[in-house]
Amino acid sequence: MKQRIVILDTDIGGDADDAFALLFALNSSELDVAMVITNDEHRCHRAQFATLFLQVGQWQVPVFAGADRGHKKYCVIHGLLEPG
Repeated sequence: MKQRIVILDTDIGGDADDAFALLFALNSSELDVAMVITNDEHRCHRAQFATLFLQVGQWQVPVFAGADRGHKKYCVIHGLLEPG
């Protein structure tokens, strides 16, 4: 079966659902994750977390930060990223 190329647009770093969705997509024999784009950014924290998540699993997928909307709410990555 030919894999479908997908771009994952995510607000990873809040609920665990986005981490599970990314993990599922990366391990799917039907999907080829071409890139990850983070949304609802706060100082690139979501993009940094997605990059760290991919590095831990040794996946080579580019990550791009979406627009920084200045939202501070609900980004629970405390202690995983360098202060910035």
